[in-house]
Order: sequence, then C-alpha cells, then structure tokens
Amino acid sequence: MTVIFRLSDGTTTVDLQTTTGPELLAEYLPAFATPTGDGTIPPYITEAIPVLVRIASDDGLASTLQDIARLGQQAALYTANRHQTPVWLSRKLTGETGGTATGVRHLVRDVSFTPNAEFGGLFDVGPAITDGRIGVLSVTHHPYGEATTAVAASGTDSVSVLGGAVNYTDVTGDVPARLYYLNVDDMANATTIYQIWAGFRSDAQAGGDASLVNSLWEVEAGTPGTDASETTDATASPGGAGNTKTRVTFATQTGWFDRASILMSDETANESAQTGAFVVLLRAKVNQGTAQIKLRQLGVAAGVYRDGPVVDVAATSWTLYNLGTVEFPIRDLHAVPIALFADSYDQTDRLQIWGRVKPGSASTPDETDLDCLILIPCDEYFIHLQTATGSMTDDDIMVFVAPEDVPQAINVDDTSNYFNNACPVSTIGAGIPVGDGRLFVATANDDSGAAPGITATVNVELSYYPRWVHFRGSE
Repeated sequence: MTVIFRLSDGTTTVDLQTTTGPELLAEYLPAFATPTGDGTIPPYITEAIPVLVRIASDDGLASTLQDIARLGQQAALYTANRHQTPVWLSRKLTGETGGTATGVRHLVRDVSFTPNAEFGGLFDVGPAITDGRIGVLSVTHHPYGEATTAVAASGTDSVSVLGGAVNYTDVTGDVPARLYYLNVDDMANATTIYQIWAGFRSDAQAGGDASLVNSLWEVEAGTPGTDASETTDATASPGGAGNTKTRVTFATQTGWFDRASILMSDETANESAQTGAFVVLLRAKVNQGTAQIKLRQLGVAAGVYRDGPVVDVAATSWTLYNLGTVEFPIRDLHAVPIALFADSYDQTDRLQIWGRVKPGSASTPDETDLDCLILIPCDEYFIHLQTATGSMTDDDIMVFVAPEDVPQAINVDDTSNYFNNACPVSTIGAGIPVGDGRLFVATANDDSGAAPGITATVNVELSYYPRWVHFRGSE
C-alpha cells in the first residue's frame, strides 16, 4: 500500500491518502514509461487514477473540486510561464526507500477530474451528493520520478581545463539523473572563460572504469607526416623539455596530406576505456596565413576512413578548434564483440590530422603548430556553453537543468551576490548516467576558441536529482 500519494504546488494540496478529499480507490495500477536508448527522454504519460470524493455537502464537494482545478491551472501556468511554481505528484510505497515524508515526485503537466454517475447525477437531488462522488483523476506527468531533494554537491578541485577529469558521487536510480547544477569556479587570475565543454562518461560505457579514459592526446606522441616534425615549446602541452608539439611547414606539399598520425596505442593501453563518442578539440596555431585542418579516423589500412569537417586555422596564438566527433572502437561491438577479439585489437585504431594551405591564403603558414587533441565524451551526457565571461575567483559559471529538462547557464558573482549574465547553453542526452563515472572538461578564453594556458585549472562540482522509472528500491 502507499503511504504518500498527493498532488501539491506547495500551497494547494490534494491528498489521495485521506478520507476527506479524493480518496484513492482499490485496483489502481500506475503507468510507467519505457526508457529510450538514444539519449532522449520518453513522452509524458497520463494516468487514470480511480478516486472517491467523500464529501457530505455541496460546499465541501465544490471546495475539493476547486483544489483540483487550481492544481490543473497551476500545472498549465508552469508549462507556459517560466516564473511559475511546479505541481508535483508525490508517491511512496510503505517499504520504499526515501523515508515516510519524502518518496518520489513527478512533475505534473495536466490535472483534471471526471466524475461518473454511479452515485447519481450531480443535479439529481440536493445536496448534490451525500455519500461521495466516484470518478477518475487524470494526471499527465513526467515519465520519470525523481528524489525530492538533490544529492549534496561533489566534485574535484584544480581540474585541468585541457580535458581534466572530475570525480563525483555515484549516481543512484535506474535512468539518468537530472542535473541540479554544475559549478565551475576558481578560474586562474586574469583568465576569462567564455566556452566550456563538459562530457560525462560512465564506468559502464568505459569498459568498467571511467578513470582510465585518456582525454588528452599529445600529437607529438604519434608519428609526424608530410612536412612535419616534432619540436620543443614550453607553451605546448605538457610543457617542459623535450618534444611538446608537431610543426608543419608545407615546404614540399601544400595540398591535403597526412601531417600527423596517432595510434590508440600511442596514447593508452586501456583501449576498452575509450569506448564511445567524443568531441575532438585541437589546440593549434599558425605564424601567418591560413591552414586548413581535418581529422581522419581509420585503422592501419589507409583505404577506409572517415573524415571530419574542414576547419580554418588562422590564429597566431594557441586556439582550440572543433574537429567534429569520433567514435571508438572502429569495429561494431555488436558484430565483433570483445569476447571474440580482446580490446587490445583496438590498439591500431588511429586518428590522423590532415592539413593543407588554404587556397587563396595570402601567405603560407609555414609554422603550423599542432599541440594536442582534447577528447570530450559526448554520447551519454554532454554540455556546451558560450559567452560565459567568467573571470578570476569571484565568478561561478553554473549550469542548471529545470524539472522539465530545460538547461540554463548563468555567470554568478558570488562575492557581490548578483548575476553577471545568462549564457547560451546546449545539452545532449537525458542526464547524468547511472553509477560511477567521470566528467571531462575543456574551456576556451573567448567565443573564437582562444586556448587557455597548459597549467590552467578550475574547480568543478555538481549536484543532481536521481530518477527512477518505477520505484526507488534499495540504495
């Protein structure tokens, strides 16, 4: 049996567990959504809840029906107006996790009541009803129920903005959690962050351990291609002595040629941890003119490949360029599972950086420097925001997600206590994946992609609401 079953907006409450309002009747069967596998959230679902309005007077009946109508109107107002408060359907079974006062809540979009004539018509005699009124309470609500309170924030300090990893609290639930907030702060002095790429990778997707994901691929760890050589640069990742970048001169070939080739085995021995899709950012610059770069994904054989978009590299200081997405491994794990061939066979998956002088360029970019590739997971849950303009230690760049799954990003001055600006933000995926995992981040210092220094870090923390399709169960 249930111990919680009510509709409320915080002011008006219709409690289905009392005998003074709409009382839940026997043989109620809750409706449940079917989770998707494509990163989307299922449509809202409508439940037909059988109830008895046990009222002995006309005024009492009117009052109860008015409460239902108010909640229906409030749910509609919340859907249409972002300044309204939500209506929640809260419910909990006797032994369900969550305590006797909480349970699981569903965001409500629509509420209505339809009586039947089992006890006679409304206008047969006066008072309108003496024993009650049986009918159906129709409630349209979010397909997932969520915890009534957010999980306490957790995260990691001093995270590299070149693909650094954030460790967060394991996510409970049976479907992805709703992000309450993601907070990026404590930026280095004199640094302004405009763009943030943030991608989640679960242990389940990463071969069992997302901490083994290698998100920073050093170009110089691979093999230089045509007119390319490795050289030292203290401003290139990882800094220090030795080769830290690959320089392309276009001395003999100005057309499309392989300028650097990087094998999976050049970067990691944990091939299965790299499973999934990634946005690839290239840290690069030129000395003059414009080079064009594209990313090619292939195996050892050169005859079958996949090219990404062509990107103009014209900045004379380190800049991040989005080279599109890649997906590892190259093989289809449905058709060719690891049980048949171990993940070590994927060591020859590789990325090539192809480059040319842009046709019509005023001069040859004969010092085109390729520093590193930053791989941000993008197929489970991915966030990208622009024009954040967060600077120094006074600002927090925060991303929130509303109960209806709409994101909002804001730059917060947490010293003077005001909002600096709202930021354009987009998300891909249904929420933070269930279980343990890591969040990988990269940032840029302007909307054109100006790259941060190789030692730049931020503090990152996040809080979330676990979600369930059915019931909470053991946590």
